Amino acid sequence: MAALIPSGPSRNKKGQTKYAHSTRVDLTPMVDLGFLLISFFVFTTSLQQPKVMTLLEPADGPPTPVKTSTTLTIRQNGTASWTIFTGKADKPLQIQEHNSLESLRNRLIQYQRQTAPGDQMILLQAGEQTRFSHWVDLLDEMTVCGIRPGHFAELDEKK
Repeated sequence: MAALIPSGPSRNKKGQTKYAHSTRVDLTPMVDLGFLLISFFVFTTSLQQPKVMTLLEPADGPPTPVKTSTTLTIRQNGTASWTIFTGKADKPLQIQEHNSLESLRNRLIQYQRQTAPGDQMILLQAGEQTRFSHWVDLLDEMTVCGIRPGHFAELDEKK
C-alpha cells in the first residue's frame, strides 16, 4: 500500500506555510503477484507435455512372415464405420462391417481371445474420407482391449 509521510511545515519566499508530503510505495503485493504468475505459468506448461502412443513398427531387416489366418485388416470407411478383413484384403477369409465402437470393441476382444499374442498382426488402412478422430477412437479401443496398436498400411484403391 502507499503511505503518505507528513513532514513539518515549511515557508516559501512569500511567507506562506506549505506542508510537503513524501510518498512511500510498498511493493510487497506486486512481488507476490509476480511470483503467483510465475508459478502459474510453470504449472500450466508442465501440464502441456505431449502424450503419444507408439505404434508397432516393423524391425529392420528381412520381412517377418505372418500367418494369413491371424492377420486382421481394419479399413476405416470415411464415416464412423469400419470394415474388418480376416486374412489378406485381396483374398479375405471373412469380411465384417462395424458401424459402432461397441461392435468394433467386441470384435477386437474376440480376436484377442482367439489369437496367440505372438501371432497377432493388425493392419490399419485409411480411405480418402478418413478423419483423424476416427483413428483416435480405433486406437483407444485397441488400448482398452489390451491389443498393441498395429501397422498403418497403404490402401490400394484399385483392388
